[in-house]
Amino acid sequence: MAVCVSEDPVNTIRIDRSFVHDLDIDPGGRARLLVGTVVALCKSLGLHVIAQGVETEDQRKVLHEAGCDPIRGFLVSSALPAAEFWEFLKEHNG
Repeated sequence: MAVCVSEDPVNTIRIDRSFVHDLDIDPGGRARLLVGTVVALCKSLGLHVIAQGVETEDQRKVLHEAGCDPIRGFLVSSALPAAEFWEFLKEHNG
């Protein structure tokens, strides 16, 4: 049996876009329940959590209500070349 020990502990969990996609179209609320549970578990363990693939304001609102504010996705910005990325950061971070 092999045991793998990482020198860098896990400190961030990413919520995949496949879960985020259903947040604003899931009539039964299963996606909301799942995401909310993951966020609560991560926070209780002292982990950071970031949602990926956020495309709509409704998805962002659900994530915010669950306590997940860091997001990635087209709602924030599409993929940018390096030079444009630095300009984007300057613009949005003061």
